Amino acid sequence: MSEREAVTPEMIEGFVEAFHAFPAGSVAYDVALKAGIEGALAARTAPADQAEGTTSDKYRAELYDEVWHKARDMGYGNVTDALVALERLNQARAALHAENERLREECTKERLHRKSVEMSANQDNGRMACSMIAAQAEVERLREEVEQLNKALEVEKRSVENEVKRRNQYAKESDELDRQVEALKADAERYRWFKENCCQGENLVIAQSDGFSLSSWSGDDPDRHIDAAIDAARAAKPEVDHE
Repeated sequence: MSEREAVTPEMIEGFVEAFHAFPAGSVAYDVALKAGIEGALAARTAPADQAEGTTSDKYRAELYDEVWHKARDMGYGNVTDALVALERLNQARAALHAENERLREECTKERLHRKSVEMSANQDNGRMACSMIAAQAEVERLREEVEQLNKALEVEKRSVENEVKRRNQYAKESDELDRQVEALKADAERYRWFKENCCQGENLVIAQSDGFSLSSWSGDDPDRHIDAAIDAARAAKPEVDHE
């Protein structure tokens, strides 16, 4: 049985229809061609009675011619050469597909790695941002604390200034009191001297100052003149002998 006689419509009908459904050069076209050629080879080795009564020799020849012309148009001398070439092409495509899968897997891993690095960097940036936010919050807290301390310091400074003013006033008053005490001491000493050194009697002249007599009982002269007269008398004669 020749190769032409072994081809049945059932084996190549789908293959022939595929040529009309897919554009030449496409993957689907090549798959259809491979299926048709495999069907033709299988039909060639099939028992003769399987093909009997299924179609006329003329129709079988037309179908085979369709397959043969497709293979010849692709540059093959027979259907066997076309099948071998297509098998090589499929192997090359399978290798290319495997390489594409490997590259895609590597690209996926690389993208995942970059994403992981990016996420890690984002986490670091996030931690840095949180640290900066916390530091800024601490700075704000310290600024508020400094403001409160400055206010307290101003209050304390005013308190110290007021205390200094009070102490200065006290010092002035103390100086005045010291002066008054010294004056009272001097008056007491004058009175003691006057009591111990002057004679008793009304309108008694107790001292002489610039030729003017001062009476201790007249009440006509200011105290400062009396004090001056007593001091002059004391200087001239500290103690008077009454005997």
